[in-house]
Amino acid sequence: MTDPTCRSNAPVVVFDLDGTLTTKDSFLAYLLTYGRHHGKYRAFAKMPFRLASYFAKLVPDYRLKQTLIRDFLSSCSLEAVTRHTEWFCLNWLPQNMHPIGRRLLEAHRQQGHRLILLSASPNIFVPSIAKSLGIDEVVCTEIQIAEDRWTGDIVGMNCKGAHKLTAIQKHLGLASRPDNSFGYGDSSSDRHILQWVRHGAWIRRTRMEPLPGSSLSNFPSITG
Repeated sequence: MTDPTCRSNAPVVVFDLDGTLTTKDSFLAYLLTYGRHHGKYRAFAKMPFRLASYFAKLVPDYRLKQTLIRDFLSSCSLEAVTRHTEWFCLNWLPQNMHPIGRRLLEAHRQQGHRLILLSASPNIFVPSIAKSLGIDEVVCTEIQIAEDRWTGDIVGMNCKGAHKLTAIQKHLGLASRPDNSFGYGDSSSDRHILQWVRHGAWIRRTRMEPLPGSSLSNFPSITG
């Protein structure tokens, strides 16, 4: 990955992952496909109760994330998880790319812009997705490794909501937004970032929707 301390005059472009560059949630998809490939029946049995507790607001999102990672991955070697990550990037990712997000990514790349992938999903697989998409810089939730295993413990912050903004500011070494900057997201978790950059836009199912203060003319053309 590119050293985040390097500075460039190129416009900064921040992409969310799930719902923005992909049409589906990558975190759950990653765990479910891993579970199917490796017979994680006990983890599957626990999953409905884990999700029910979360939706009932008995468990915060960061704890759900930690628990699911422990259920599915904590007993597995890094080598096994790495092999699945390679499979995931080669098979799941191409089939679930968002057509709007993909075209925006390519448009910004062709203009030589600085691309950053910002995701609440974990570093277990997000850096590999970024590499597959040709994105050099990644900011995501960091999970601890101990004794050749992903423990499930989050190191630092769960990179979601307001924490996304804190994380990208730390990565860029900036408190104020870059003058020439773009951001794309699909959910309320991305609002802080989209309001911080100069030009923010929601990625909907079939269209891009700029935030107030920006217009479609501010963004790269993705028609044709």
